[in-house]
Amino acid sequence: MNPQPDIRRMTLADLDAVVALDRLSFTDPWPYSSWRGMFEDPHARVWVVATSVVEGTPEFVTPHTQKIIGALAVWLILDELHIGTIAVHPDYRRQGLGAALLEMGIRAGLAEGAKVVHLEVRKSNLSAQRLYERFGFKRVGERKRYYSDNREDAVLMSTPVGDEYLRWLDGDRSGTW
Repeated sequence: MNPQPDIRRMTLADLDAVVALDRLSFTDPWPYSSWRGMFEDPHARVWVVATSVVEGTPEFVTPHTQKIIGALAVWLILDELHIGTIAVHPDYRRQGLGAALLEMGIRAGLAEGAKVVHLEVRKSNLSAQRLYERFGFKRVGERKRYYSDNREDAVLMSTPVGDEYLRWLDGDRSGTW
C-alpha cells in the first residue's frame, strides 16, 4: 500500500470503483443506484481511501489513476450522524483504514453539529463491533432479520459525541470513551 493513502470526498469519477469495492466487500452490497443517489442526497457524505496506482485490478482504478481501497458513507440528519457503510478492500484490511475512515466521518459529523452517531452491524461481524466499541459505541438494540441476503439480525450501536468526545479523539484518553 502507498504509505500515505489519500482520504478524500468521493467524486462521480470514483463511482464505478466504489461500487466494485462494495460488491467485493459485502454479500448484500448497495445497488449502483444507491451509491449514485448519494450525490443528490443533501444529507449524504461519502469519503474514499485511494492510493496511487502502481499495480491494480482495473475495476478498482478510477480515471484519476487511483485505486479505491476504502469507502465510507454517512448521513447527517439534524444532529444525528448515521454510518451507512464502511468498506475496505480485502488486501488492505487490518491496517487501520476502517478506523481512519470512521474517525474522519465522526469528525466531519461533529463539525456539522452531530450530537450522536448510530450504525447497524451484522450480529456475526465481531471484528467490526470491536472497532466500533473502540470508538465508544455501545449496543443499544437489535434489528431482527435486517439483512436481506440471509435475514441476519443487526446490532444497533450508538455513541454520543461532542466536545469531550473530540478531545478524546485528539488523544485525551482520560474520558470514558
